[in-house]
Amino acid sequence: MTSDLRRLRLALDAMPAPDRAVFERARFEQLDFAAIAADLGIGIEEVERRLACAMAHLVSFHAEPHQH
Repeated sequence: MTSDLRRLRLALDAMPAPDRAVFERARFEQLDFAAIAADLGIGIEEVERRLACAMAHLVSFHAEPHQH
């Protein structure tokens, strides 16, 4: 595994579970927001919020690699 993949795995593992659930469905399973909302039993607005939090987590993790 490359160092970039290891860092991504660490970032995903450190992500709060609700945010990770949305991120994985959106990015890895390529589900749309409505499908994610139905799958998780939440509203589309909550999907949007959790995905934004997930993306912010990844950016933060990338920006401060020595902090994690």
